[in-house]
Amino acid sequence: MTKASFFGFGWLRPDFAVWATAGIVILLLGFWAVHRRALAVDSLVSQRQKSKFVPRLSLNRARARFVLAAFAVSFLALAVSGPVRGFTLREIRRRGLDLVVCIDTSRSMLVRDLRPDRITRARREVNGLIERLRGDRMALIAFAGDAREVAPLTHDRNALSSLLENVTPAENEKGGTDLGAALERALAMFDGRTGAHEGIVMLTDGEDLEGHGLEVARKAAERGVKVFVVGMGTEAGGKIPVERQGGGETFLRDANNQEVVSAMGGRGLEELASTTGGAYLSADSSAAPLEELYEKRISRLEAREVQGGQEFVPHDRFQWFLGVAAICMLGAAGLRERRVRARKRLVRGRRVRRAGGTFVESDPRARPVWARALAPILCLPGLQAPQVPQAAPAPAPTVAPSPDAAEAPPKVTAYAGSVRSGLEELRAALAAKKLEEARGLGDALLAKPKLSDAMRAEIEYHRGVVAEACGDPGGSAAAFGRAGGLAAPGSLRLDAWYNAGTVDLNVAEQLYLQIPEVREARKLPPLAPANSAAPGPQAAQPAPAPPKNQDLDQAAAAFKVARADLTLRLRADWHDADTRANLELIQRRLQAIEKLRKEREEQEKKEQEKKQDSKDKDKDPKKDDKQQDKSDPSKQDDKSKGEKPEDDKDKQPEDKPADKPEEKPAEPKPEDAKGKDPKDAKQAKPSEEKELSKEQVSRLMDQLQAIDKEARELQARIRAHRRAPVPKDW
Repeated sequence: MTKASFFGFGWLRPDFAVWATAGIVILLLGFWAVHRRALAVDSLVSQRQKSKFVPRLSLNRARARFVLAAFAVSFLALAVSGPVRGFTLREIRRRGLDLVVCIDTSRSMLVRDLRPDRITRARREVNGLIERLRGDRMALIAFAGDAREVAPLTHDRNALSSLLENVTPAENEKGGTDLGAALERALAMFDGRTGAHEGIVMLTDGEDLEGHGLEVARKAAERGVKVFVVGMGTEAGGKIPVERQGGGETFLRDANNQEVVSAMGGRGLEELASTTGGAYLSADSSAAPLEELYEKRISRLEAREVQGGQEFVPHDRFQWFLGVAAICMLGAAGLRERRVRARKRLVRGRRVRRAGGTFVESDPRARPVWARALAPILCLPGLQAPQVPQAAPAPAPTVAPSPDAAEAPPKVTAYAGSVRSGLEELRAALAAKKLEEARGLGDALLAKPKLSDAMRAEIEYHRGVVAEACGDPGGSAAAFGRAGGLAAPGSLRLDAWYNAGTVDLNVAEQLYLQIPEVREARKLPPLAPANSAAPGPQAAQPAPAPPKNQDLDQAAAAFKVARADLTLRLRADWHDADTRANLELIQRRLQAIEKLRKEREEQEKKEQEKKQDSKDKDKDPKKDDKQQDKSDPSKQDDKSKGEKPEDDKDKQPEDKPADKPEEKPAEPKPEDAKGKDPKDAKQAKPSEEKELSKEQVSRLMDQLQAIDKEARELQARIRAHRRAPVPKDW
């Protein structure tokens, strides 16, 4: 049953509800036809002659007929859609079998002698068997060199079909083919009371490399469990395809470097089935061998009575819609387009005109005797008792709310209606920009008990939208993150992660714009000091100095949070261009922040060196003069001409330590112009945002693809490591 929020009704066949729109088509066509007919009458007959040529014609009656016809068609379509409301719990008992389906997942099942290959054909056969189950329980086992349980004995067809998709040779922990291990695992899943209502279905190509399948089949025959075998493959067989390391496809080779050819062992499978009293059928000889075995042999086994518990039996309410449709159809058929002719009839010697279905007469005594007798009961016009006008009720006195009640936080009450209707009201409130109402609706919906993860995820998603509209980026990102964690794989999870990342990215951009160097590069006004707005004597007290590079650390942390959310989105959908663009922007911003950090460190080093030089100058003025002479090349040349080399040698040892910081001054780089004086910054004019070049973008894409490739190789190595080596791995 498909749930819906249309006045609390559910629908058994919701696809038929589309035909309700046919009523709208009938209504539009009918009104158009009435309009065209009115125009035709006006063109043929004048207004004065209408009462003569088309007497008592009413266009409103004609329109009303089409309205009734449209309602009749719409309600008839809704009745066919199977409306249900309410349910009854009913005890049910099922009779059925316990079947364990064993599917061979060895590498030989990749042979393509059956189209498209053996393993795909086997999954298709099992899907057909799942659709034909009649109260039976079914389990799934995948086996190769060992056997593993895929699904326990269950009645849930949807779960069996979904788990069947994961049955592939890639999940094998041990290579080869061991029919005996699969049969032993299947026998262990039965309760062991009797084998009359139990059966094993095996789909394999028959290559029992271990060779003890027949021995386990005899044990199954002793317990009364029958084995039904479907041979997957042909007697000619085929080669086993494998993937090359560098790409492409080749065929599996044995220890002698010969290509392995896998052929179906039909005789061994037939002997195994006949040992237990079962049956064997080849997929090469039948279009649907497993369904054929079920209809002719498996379904005829002795079924046992299974306690099924309770089931919900919905109450069918199609009669309500069908009744309304019938009333509308009768009304449309009985309504005439011409008004009823005024009739005259004689009542006790007095003429009475009947108009609109009521008697209009001057004297009530002119009515028949039966009408006058029943007038007080039927409340006919003319004999009603006089009604005494009632006074309006006094208004209730208004009580002013107490201040304590005003200060108490409002209690969030759960939404009374369904979640779908609540979400529709929330969207309407958002469209009308009623943000407080939308916020309250989101809290009320979240307070509803027994909400599923899917419903909670959708509510959290809408709460994130409301928080973003209210200017609460922190609450919005948190709500989107919760929605992404609760939602199932699909568009809702992807949108939630993307929205969380973009909200965090907007917050990070705001923090990035508060960096003084960025504002200076973009020619934005500088930020006002934090203590400039404080009035009174408190304004004179200096605010504590912020930690070193606090603005850079906050912006970098915000960008990393946004990168984490967007990385989740990119892992789920690699081809999303918007997410890639945002990640590239985050990478550029982080690089710019690191660059600013280095510039500040270099600027701080230079300032410390200047302070140290000034301190040295205060201590030793002569030494500073010597340093100035050293820095001035003209004076240095004059000294070199007038002094002897011996004097230079004598002065060199004591001058060298003082000149060492000045020998190799740090030359300013073009990208360091931001951290220098405003004059240097104006001369350099660095670009505020540098777009990534094609080479950088391609390099980034190559790195992402390399990470993806390493993940796949690691997964393959893990599977190869846990798969035990065997002599014949097929």
